[in-house]
Order: sequence, then structure tokens, then C-alpha cells
Amino acid sequence: MERFARQAADALSQVLPSPVSASALDVPPDTRLGDFAFPCFRMAKEARKSPADLAKELAGKLNEPGRLPDSLTAAAVGPYVNFTATKKAAMTSLLTDILAGPGIGDYGRKPTHRGTWIMEFSSPNVAKPFMIYHFRGTGLGACLDRVGRYRGFKMVSINHVGDWGTQFGKLYVATEMYGADLPADPKIVDLVKIYVKFHEAVKDDPTLEDRARAAFKRLEQRDPIVVANWEKCIEISMKEFNALYAKLDVKFDHVWGESFYEDKLRPLLAALKTADILVQSEGAWIANVTDEKGRELPPAIFEKSDGSTIYATRDLAAAIYRHEKYDFDRMTYVVGGEQKLHFQQLFSVLRQMGKDWVSKCEHVPTGLYRFKDSKMSTRKGNFVTLEDVWGMAKERVAALMTERGSNAGMSAPEF
Repeated sequence: MERFARQAADALSQVLPSPVSASALDVPPDTRLGDFAFPCFRMAKEARKSPADLAKELAGKLNEPGRLPDSLTAAAVGPYVNFTATKKAAMTSLLTDILAGPGIGDYGRKPTHRGTWIMEFSSPNVAKPFMIYHFRGTGLGACLDRVGRYRGFKMVSINHVGDWGTQFGKLYVATEMYGADLPADPKIVDLVKIYVKFHEAVKDDPTLEDRARAAFKRLEQRDPIVVANWEKCIEISMKEFNALYAKLDVKFDHVWGESFYEDKLRPLLAALKTADILVQSEGAWIANVTDEKGRELPPAIFEKSDGSTIYATRDLAAAIYRHEKYDFDRMTYVVGGEQKLHFQQLFSVLRQMGKDWVSKCEHVPTGLYRFKDSKMSTRKGNFVTLEDVWGMAKERVAALMTERGSNAGMSAPEF
């Protein structure tokens, strides 16, 4: 933008009695008003005119034919003459700078170490499809991770895979009930089918929920049979997830699922209870929480009445572990906006624990996808996967290219 500032200063110098340098220009607080602003106060006083009148006069002169380059527009905004670089000129300038530099891959790179930045993103759930909303978080997180690396941060990218929780008790029971329906080499979609069947069966037999909770308890206690079923689900899922990441050219420094922190949960819960941060409510252990301004929020559950943990417990353990390991300067969670309350509760408990570094943590929310008047739900079989969208996109592009005769002689599959 320095190029445009110099052009604006040169144009002003043509209509003012004395030359103007680019340093005399301000940057408007609202960029919608322009990229640069020339204040008219001092010159208006010398000319015995109001700053607003002088700004209008100068803008009129600047807009005379031949005064301004095609890259700039000028307008009077109160006591200022504001200059705006046209979008085409700005993009051309940026691309020119990039191509004139050492290479596109090095543009904007800052080699200076600026601290450690943890970036948690993507985080799909094991035994569930890679949803289209995971794509948004994956893309945004990968982008921020790359920007951080270019700008000199020591980045640590983490895929916090959802590989723990009561859903694996449900999946184990579903396998007991419908395992015979699974193919020899099952895919995620096959696991989803029996998961949906389980939830359909629960409607007629609610005791299946108790069986599922008992199965998850067995998983927590490392029952070999349940553990083997769980590990197989992870193997199936990560094979498909990694294939998608390869297509997207997305890489992680660590794939630490929720189960990675499982051995840290009991000591953490004990410490929270001893510190009276957790209190009992109807058999469960909860934390009373507030937002950063001290406003009361709904309480957060950290241990269920049956003694099992939830993802809030695991997220708390993860945050503490990451700070102990990396002493980070910043930690960003790229997660759906529907998890806003969850992160407010998480950060509140960290504050209550005296973890001052919680001020370095932030939630970057992504939007919630809805379709046909409902939220996506795996248990209902109501979802759109990334592969679905890719397939539809390819079909539409192929149809358009064929329609416009721009297929270069290739058949639709070759596109």
C-alpha cells in the first residue's frame, strides 16, 4: 500500500501550494471510508476556510481529468480527503510484489521467532463421517497454522480427534447386536449404519442405554474385548481421515485424541474436588462458572453420576498438558460456533484453578451448517460428508464444462 500512499501524496502536491509527503497521510479508523486520509485542519486555518470546505475543494480538483492515477479515487469525508485504492489496482500491486520477490512461497515470511502458538483444528469424531462442517474448520485451521509459520511463530498443530466417550459404549453394543451385518472390510459408513440402528432400537428398549454406559465403563477399565473393538474403530476411521487430509494437503504435528489424556483425568478430578471447584449435584460433579466479565453461565458437568467423564474433562486436561509441555504464548481452538458456551466454561474453570495463561487461549468459531430445517445428526443418519460435496462439485463442474464446450475433448470421469 506504500505505493498508493506515494501516489496520493504526489496528486495532492499538484493541487496544494507546497509538496506533501506520504507520511502526512493518516489511516482512517474505518477502512470502508478509504485507505488513506489527508487532514485539512492546518491548511484550512492558513487559507481561512473550514476544514470541510477545503476538503471538498481539494477533492474536486483531484477528480479533474488527469489528476489521479486509475489506481486511486478521492472523496471529501468531513475535514479529510480520503483516498481509496481500487480493488483491481490493489490486487495487481500485491501480485507484482509477490512475483518480484524471492518466490511465492516466501512472500510475507518472517524468520524471527515470535513465540509458540498451539493450533487445534479439524478434530473429527472416530466412527463418524468427516462432515462438511469439519472441512470448514480444517481449512481455516490449516490456513491460520500456515500464516503463523510464515510470520515466525513456532506452530504446534494438533488434531484433537474425538476417540473417547459414551458413544463407544453404544458402538460396542451395536456391534454385538448387528456385527453380522458388517462387511469383512468395514468403512466408517458401515459403522454409522449400525450406530443408527442402535438408536432406533433404543426407542423400543431404553435399557440398551444402560448396556452402552456399562460398556463404556468397561472401556475405561481397559476390558480387552471392548478395547479391541474401540481400537478397530479408530483404525478404520483414521485410514479414511488420513486419505482426506492427503487430498487437502493438511498436516498435523500431533494427532492426540481425547483418549490421550484419559490417564490424567482422575488426578485432575480429585484436585478439582479438593479445591472445591467441583461440587456435587444430583450425583454428578459440576463447576459453577462465569464468563470473563463475571457474568454467570450455566454450570459445567465434569463427572457424570455414574462416574464417567465427558469431553469437558478431557479438554481441561488437554489444555493443562499443552501448557506444561509447550509453555505456549497463544492457543487457538478452531471449533464450531455452537461450542461457544463449552469454551467459556472451560476457560472459567482454568481461571478458578489460577491458570493465568488462560488469557492466551481463544476460540475461533466456525459456522453451523444446517440443511432441510434440521441440524446434522449422525445418530439419526442425517448428515452431509465432505466426500458427498466433492462428488456433487465434480459432477456440476463436469456438466458446466460439457455444456460450454470447454472439456478439451475429455470425458466427464477424466475431469
